[in-house]
Amino acid sequence: MQNIKSDTTSKNIGIELLRIVSMFMIVVLHCFNVGGILGNVAKFSVNYFVSNFIFLSVFVAVNLYALTTGYLCVFSRHKYSRIVNLWVEVLFYSVVLTLMFFILPNYSVNKSDMVFSFFPLITDRYWYFTAYFLLFLFMPFINKALTNITKRYFQLLLCFLFILCSVCTFIGSAFGYYSLDVYFLNNGLSFLWLFIMYIFGAYIRIHGIAYKKNNYKYLATYLIFTLMSLLALSIKNFLSGKFNVFKYFEILSYSFPFILLASISLFCFFKNLNITKVNKAISKIASVTFSVYLISAHPLVVMLVQKDIFANIANENILVLLLNVAVFSIAEFSICIIIGLLVKCLFNILKVNVFCEKIVCGLRILFDKLIKFLKLV
Repeated sequence: MQNIKSDTTSKNIGIELLRIVSMFMIVVLHCFNVGGILGNVAKFSVNYFVSNFIFLSVFVAVNLYALTTGYLCVFSRHKYSRIVNLWVEVLFYSVVLTLMFFILPNYSVNKSDMVFSFFPLITDRYWYFTAYFLLFLFMPFINKALTNITKRYFQLLLCFLFILCSVCTFIGSAFGYYSLDVYFLNNGLSFLWLFIMYIFGAYIRIHGIAYKKNNYKYLATYLIFTLMSLLALSIKNFLSGKFNVFKYFEILSYSFPFILLASISLFCFFKNLNITKVNKAISKIASVTFSVYLISAHPLVVMLVQKDIFANIANENILVLLLNVAVFSIAEFSICIIIGLLVKCLFNILKVNVFCEKIVCGLRILFDKLIKFLKLV
């Protein structure tokens, strides 16, 4: 425990690299689902298997980002100015990007979109940020609990979460429209699933995972679980199409057991990487990776730029398809990183962090006054 805490002052470059990789995965993920590849590819063709394998390989991205949050934050100092700073960044991208599409010709943007852009948190324009915002508020209490339970109780907690929220949720999905999402996981698109992933990431930070001495076996495990997910998806699609059975089983879910295990395996691989070169470059790019999400996942960017962009070539030669996806993904990711670095410089010039700290100080004063008032009542 002592050594782990002392390590919080230094950065794990493997984790920083993972933040970059996982965000690039999200860009690739959008190419296959939003871009129209998965919806138009011929069933059980070469393109089908390759496209779904790549899609499942990058589908772990959201889990990786949440695991990273738990790993990095369980011992970190909790500063509410961070979430305010992040909210300002989200608001900036939400408003500026909407305004850009509103001004540009040939793009149909409603006035309601412009109004909603000023309220990204309560309108759920970015589901991850909405879930993360709530998670952030609870982090001090979560961290206090997780750092004060024994390793055995922690392991029991993880077992319960895995069985109930991953295995049982998957089995329950078989009932289709007659089933209830009793844990409100929403296939992983929820605060609760981020909370669960946070706990898994925190466990890895506090106790570690003694699995394999050879780090590349973690990578092999990730690939094996990805292949198992592909096999499960293919069997489900075949049986549901041929015999109309198993059609409700939800495999493309962040909480699917194989997806979860693949996420943990890949996370451990990056955590154990020993990188001695390009540390500064990795850290600099990693610091603005959230900007990639805010740009690429903006509702108007999704609908007006990414929507069905690859639908017409979904069944072209697989090399042509992959080349198009690679060029588009690298270009989009690079542009978003450059924009993120420029916006970061702008925020530094405007001293946005100082402004956020003043907001937090003001809120603390109001909170203290409220507490005093309640005591007088």
